[in-house]
Amino acid sequence: MRVLAVVALAVVLSVAGAVGVIALDIDVLASDPDADALVDEVLETHGDVETIQATRHSSYELYHTRDDGPTTGETTAEVWKRFPDQSRTEVTSSTAPEFDVGDVRVVDGSTFKQYDARAESMLVDDDWDGEAIDWGADAHDVDLEAAYLGTETVDDRETHVVEIEPADDETVSGISLLVGDTEFALEVGADEDANATRTTTWWIDADAGFPIKERIESEYENPDEHVFQREREVRTVTYENATFDDPIDDDRFVVDPPAGTDVYEPSDSVDVDTLAEANEAVPFDVQKPPVPDRFERVIVSASEFQGDVSVDALYRDGELEDGDEIYVHVSDAPFDRGEIKEQSVGDHGGDVVSTAVGTGYTWECDGIYYELVVDDDQRDDDAFAIELAEGIACS
Repeated sequence: MRVLAVVALAVVLSVAGAVGVIALDIDVLASDPDADALVDEVLETHGDVETIQATRHSSYELYHTRDDGPTTGETTAEVWKRFPDQSRTEVTSSTAPEFDVGDVRVVDGSTFKQYDARAESMLVDDDWDGEAIDWGADAHDVDLEAAYLGTETVDDRETHVVEIEPADDETVSGISLLVGDTEFALEVGADEDANATRTTTWWIDADAGFPIKERIESEYENPDEHVFQREREVRTVTYENATFDDPIDDDRFVVDPPAGTDVYEPSDSVDVDTLAEANEAVPFDVQKPPVPDRFERVIVSASEFQGDVSVDALYRDGELEDGDEIYVHVSDAPFDRGEIKEQSVGDHGGDVVSTAVGTGYTWECDGIYYELVVDDDQRDDDAFAIELAEGIACS
């Protein structure tokens, strides 16, 4: 299996924003509850809720600096959560490309399982370190300040509406990233940090003390400085038809995939920053192609997946939206090479292919498989890819 490190990087660096205002239809109480106390209770004890069963609707909107409208996705799933560390999610509908009807995600203590209905495969991680639910407001290790906005009815339930932001003297230590319904934290540099703002709004069920709606707005003051030049992201999750503290059978946290399902473990990342370090870490030679000086190294990664080892490197000249790129992939196992445009060309007798990243040249040498992809406005991509590949020796 090919590890798409560059695509993963693109996803990892994708969250940003620009200021937006959304009106809330709320009622202000004569005596407001303490907003910080409400938030602390959720983060510490989930409002003393032991279980929740509900239909969960989630959506995201990604706004770019280019004027072509937002990228959106919606997913509906049935969820069962038993705190602190058991949950099950079954996707029933989705317009988000990363989910399909029939996908199942289960957390049971230190075991995480994710069944992919389309691929008929299941990831099993027996070293999982997570909980039944992760709240967006607690994704960063910073002090928080909450403001009480009033009450609002959500799914026929009265809720307390609170807005949560980092404290005045805090800066967000990372930006959030969205992979389907799951949000992760990414450490960023100080310059990027200064441009990032993030606001979380909770609608906390007045009886259960549990947020049945969460909206996270991520924004950038200077979106052109963000690696993906994205102005804004809005993510919303709403729990409908929720029942609290009803017992959940243990079988809910078991996944029995269909016969023939490909069961696999997570890939293991190797800590490298340069191709020279990758060459020392992996069991095959890794050579640097003759990349022109105008290109700078963006990332080098190495990983092992189901016994197959791969190395990826990305070089870029200019900004992400309009810059030139060179991408190198090396593996000791065959991988999907994309659409073949021309066969048996160049000194290596490889193939010119069309990939999602750009035009590439692939070849095999002594049981090692290579791909070199070019997206360069200054050169003919096919010829440039072959020229760079010829700078990599093959016995």
